[in-house]
Amino acid sequence: MSILSRTWSWLSAFGILVSSSTSFAQGANSAAAAEALFNEARSLVAARDFARACPKFAESQRLDPGTGTLMNLADCYEKGGLLASAWTTWIEAARSAKSTAQNDRESHARKAAAALEPRLAHLSLQVPADHPEGMTLKRNGVELAPATWGSPLPVDKGRYRIEASATGFRSSVVEAVVEDGQTHNLIVPRLVPLGAAGTASEPLKPNEAVKPEPAPKPPASSPPGRTQRTLGYVGLGLGGVGLGVGGVLGILAMAKNDESKEHCDPQDSTSCSSTGVDLRNQALTFGDVSTVAFAVGGALVAGGLILVLSAPKARSEVAILPTPFGCTLSYGAEF
Repeated sequence: MSILSRTWSWLSAFGILVSSSTSFAQGANSAAAAEALFNEARSLVAARDFARACPKFAESQRLDPGTGTLMNLADCYEKGGLLASAWTTWIEAARSAKSTAQNDRESHARKAAAALEPRLAHLSLQVPADHPEGMTLKRNGVELAPATWGSPLPVDKGRYRIEASATGFRSSVVEAVVEDGQTHNLIVPRLVPLGAAGTASEPLKPNEAVKPEPAPKPPASSPPGRTQRTLGYVGLGLGGVGLGVGGVLGILAMAKNDESKEHCDPQDSTSCSSTGVDLRNQALTFGDVSTVAFAVGGALVAGGLILVLSAPKARSEVAILPTPFGCTLSYGAEF
């Protein structure tokens, strides 16, 4: 091997050694920082300062991942009231424990996740079917994939700001407050194209005033008692129809009964042929229906009369008008 080749090999080996030493030093520093953060987080949990403890557990996990840190982070989230974050972290801890055959930790993490699941809050974003192509949705500034739209996603309880935007359209912002154990369906408003009337893309010209829209005219009030009288007249009409039907059916019942007698023994009215029996049955049916029609018709007529007679009096005007031959009495009424 030439001197040049040997020198190159030594330099390469030295470079690898230096690189490995640097990586090892960086890893050791990260592990030391992770340990310090972990211990500080444990002290904050003991003081029940979960708001400060959880981020330190999370950073410790980022610097030096481990199942134990994940389980402490999940427990911190749960005690701090961030149930959805705790649920997902318990599941992640169970997977981590399974990959390293830590059966007891895996079982504990899965049981903790299962106990939290019924208590989770869910937020579902209902998007109009005709939403613009390329529309994006952000939840508290984080963009959501279209595949998640319309699905009830687990979230920590609290207030959420939903922003919908698309090129060529005015952005829309809505907010929702979600509580644990509830599913909140939030309807995302339909986006309005830029340049449409009433949007900010059409500023007023200088010195141009906005003309107020005329106030809507109040609906004309119905004269007193008009609705009640109308219902009364309807009742009278229907009652009259019922009485008429009852009368017709009564006549048919008597006719069928008379016709049946021709097919029965004059000495024994109960001894009849099959035709006589059929005619008598028809007479009984007509008679029963006639009775019902009379009863219903009579009730409607009585109710209609009560409504008409008890309705408030119509407004009326009486005036005496002079004429060349004396005077006349003028009367006007509104029903």
